[in-house]
Amino acid sequence: MKKILTVLITMMIIFTSVGCTTEKINGSKDEGPIQENVLTSGVISEITEATLIFENDEFGRVSTNIPEGTEELIVGDAIEVIYTGEVAESYPVQITSITITKIVVDSDPSDERSLSDVVSQ
Repeated sequence: MKKILTVLITMMIIFTSVGCTTEKINGSKDEGPIQENVLTSGVISEITEATLIFENDEFGRVSTNIPEGTEELIVGDAIEVIYTGEVAESYPVQITSITITKIVVDSDPSDERSLSDVVSQ
């Protein structure tokens, strides 16, 4: 009886450890889901030395890094942000920006679009 129990336990350990690998049948490693870059936009509400907070309809308040080479930004600027696609569900929401671009809106009085219309596109 002890031999049968020992063999069964050994087989269970072997079978469960075989299923714990991330290696695929062809030998490649599973690197998890692929994240694609995502575009969002908003209006800047706060700026610090390395981060900024902007507001948009999708997330509300969003905190992000300021990538190197980003043009001079001020509070109130409308921006487009390309980020990694990963979102930390905190308050404010946190994302990692790849690029931040200021949206320039013409102030033509005959243009019926508002700043919020341009940002929400």
